[in-house]
Amino acid sequence: TASLTITEMLFANPADRIIDLAALPKRPLEHWYVIEPEFKEKLTNPDLPIIYGGKLKSGYFLEIDSDRIIFGLDVFGSAFFMMSRMEEYLRDDADAMKRFPLKSTLAMQEGFYNRPIVNEYIELLWGFLLQLWPKLERKPREFRLLTSHDVDTPFEQLGKEFSRIVRACLVDLAVIKNPILPLQRFANWIQVNHGSVQKDFAYTYDALMDIEDEHNIKSAFYFITGVTHPKTVNQFPIERTEMRGILRAIHRRGHEIGVHGGHFTFNDADNFRTEVTRIRNTCLEEGIEQTVWGGRQHNLQWRAPTTWRVWEEAGLDYDSTLTFSEQPGFRCGICYEYRTYDVERRQPLRLIERPLVVMDVSFIRKDYMNLTYQQTVTESIKLMAICKKYNGDFTLLWHNYSQKLFSRENLLALYRSIVHARSQIEG
Repeated sequence: TASLTITEMLFANPADRIIDLAALPKRPLEHWYVIEPEFKEKLTNPDLPIIYGGKLKSGYFLEIDSDRIIFGLDVFGSAFFMMSRMEEYLRDDADAMKRFPLKSTLAMQEGFYNRPIVNEYIELLWGFLLQLWPKLERKPREFRLLTSHDVDTPFEQLGKEFSRIVRACLVDLAVIKNPILPLQRFANWIQVNHGSVQKDFAYTYDALMDIEDEHNIKSAFYFITGVTHPKTVNQFPIERTEMRGILRAIHRRGHEIGVHGGHFTFNDADNFRTEVTRIRNTCLEEGIEQTVWGGRQHNLQWRAPTTWRVWEEAGLDYDSTLTFSEQPGFRCGICYEYRTYDVERRQPLRLIERPLVVMDVSFIRKDYMNLTYQQTVTESIKLMAICKKYNGDFTLLWHNYSQKLFSRENLLALYRSIVHARSQIEG
């Protein structure tokens, strides 16, 4: 009789000691350098970090006989560690925004944040199963490009005082170094505040949807519904006439509307529920109905497992917050969406996590990676190809507008280049 034995480490602990500081992986991690061609091709890199596990009696991580395979990697414990974000729950590290910092993660410290390590473990496991039971079938998956837009700035010029427009023009000259842009900004400011809101620099909704429609993509637009914290900069309540117009335009073209949880709502159930209620009621008043509701926290503020619990209690279906600002990658170690788990209460949740792989500003901002236009395209294609390798989801966040980055036109062109790269990856 064929058998597959997988090492158990994390769940071999007593039940009350599984989610515990003492149960976190020990550094430095062991590594398995995979030389077998049939297994090596399943990885992004043959040098495989072992989150939980150890060498077998043979001194190697894998022993194979004709009808028996023993694997020294704790696949299930390692996957749970990454996907539950238990290290973020157990450690007190926090940055100025009350977020768990990338530098504190095991993935960054051990150099595998840029690879979906759980997907790699899964593929190895599947390879072992097929070797022992060749007739096994697997539920098919297809690669997906999932795009979304955080609307931090619904309008850049609407209602703005003259003095602030002057300051913005100075930024155009000093940061973007475009002498024509200030003149255009001032002219548009006049038109926008006389009723032509589509002239607003931040009104990129139609342009973004044009790009998506060209590539048969249904995207999602996430909105902050009001000011629930003084640091939230959005001054356009979702009930405002101009905001309702944006919601109707998005829904009319078949795209999704979602929630962009305001500043510090990530651990504030009451304020977050208020925001969700406001946007859903406004959509209802506009005749907009959706079967699925999700979104992302503003500034990627998130805490394990509190934020997932807050979202589930507010009646949402999915969250797509989990990446880090500093650089793109795989915070959860996987490019599949999955059901979440509350490590504090020790219970599964209904909420789905849709891990975020790429956020535009991570590439472009000077205090993050500070990449050029072409470097951003190149790095995006690399990550997209990794997600395609595992028939996963390449989740891409592209803000509707940012004065501090490239010009509006260049941001749209860059977005189009990345979206268009899907045809290269799939072809």
